[in-house]
Amino acid sequence: MSDEPANDSALHRYLKFLREAKDEDEVLRATEAIEHITYSKESQRVTHEQLWETCRKLLQDYQPYGNTDRESGPDGWGQDCSSGCRFYIPLPGNLGFDWGVCVNSRSHRVGLLTFEHQGCFEFEGAGNGPS
Repeated sequence: MSDEPANDSALHRYLKFLREAKDEDEVLRATEAIEHITYSKESQRVTHEQLWETCRKLLQDYQPYGNTDRESGPDGWGQDCSSGCRFYIPLPGNLGFDWGVCVNSRSHRVGLLTFEHQGCFEFEGAGNGPS
């Protein structure tokens, strides 16, 4: 029998499902399940470190998380999710201050659990077109 609580197991399963999501419906189902788990009292032990362990790190992510220099962007500076990208869906509760899911089909992070500063050059502000 596993030593980890049931909610930790469920969280890891849904984070894996989120990483492997093939479309926006799967992303939505996974984020709803993660929301349910993170709001339950038993799961208040979900930490930044657990999410960082699960999060996929890609070469295209901004430095220091990947190899992309954000100053090499088309406008000289690549904004990241924390700047209010309309395609960044924050996780519920306190986790949403740093963590979310990208739903921009043009981004290399689409469908992935994303730390707000990993970023990409496909940023779009709310109510704006591509920047």
